[in-house]
Amino acid sequence: MLLLPLAMAGSCAPAATFDHLSGGEQGTLRVEFELKGKEDGRPIHRTVVMVLRMESDESFEWADDHDVAGLAGAAAQREQAMAGASAGMNQLDMAAIARTCDRAPDSAECKAGQKAMADAMAQVDSAMRTGLPANGSASPYKDRGHSWHGLMAGTACGTIEGRLLDPGRPGGTTRIPTGANDGSSMATCLHKIIVDRKSNTARLMISPFEVARPDKQERGYYLIEALDLAGNANVRTENGVELRNIPFNGNRPAGTATYRGPRGVTTVRWTFERQ
Repeated sequence: MLLLPLAMAGSCAPAATFDHLSGGEQGTLRVEFELKGKEDGRPIHRTVVMVLRMESDESFEWADDHDVAGLAGAAAQREQAMAGASAGMNQLDMAAIARTCDRAPDSAECKAGQKAMADAMAQVDSAMRTGLPANGSASPYKDRGHSWHGLMAGTACGTIEGRLLDPGRPGGTTRIPTGANDGSSMATCLHKIIVDRKSNTARLMISPFEVARPDKQERGYYLIEALDLAGNANVRTENGVELRNIPFNGNRPAGTATYRGPRGVTTVRWTFERQ
């Protein structure tokens, strides 16, 4: 797979960085995936657009494996911790939580389900820091890291829209949330941004990524599949898609990346704006 360099867009973005962020600030992440190519010899053109409400967490200490001597094995420890955190997230019955909250949003059962989801996301945050030095004012890595998570309003954290634009095929649109009690609306909350304020780069963790076509009975179940992005050092496709080493500097950062995969070329465009 070919990865072209990420280019910052929006040169008028403020120069201020994220040095003084505290927990509880809000922002909006917009990510667009556009796939053009061929599938089974037929031309395809498909898009997925995500508009997600985000909330900031407290800053945390972050040292890369190459920054501190004696951190050998830290990456493996984090991977193991992340696997456990992901397993805990996968055990949540989001469909059941969504049905409960739709039926009785103020009930104890709904609040318990939302708390379980928040606890699972907190476990992911904790796993990201496994193997790192303890926080301390003398550390050069203090407040280097900052993260954002999905901000729930009702039973969703935003919207995901997939469009089928294949030439010669009737168009179709898939939207999440749809109002159905299938847990998909809560799945819009499983996104994160991890900012490295030392290098002014970020990781975008996007889940769910594979959005089903409107005509689920036909071959080619998904609009854009993770396999179209896999195989590059800056992309991971476990439990969604993680894009790494993305420039992230300013209050309204933006960027574009192009990936070549089995079915054609996928272009990723993203913007982030603080409220």
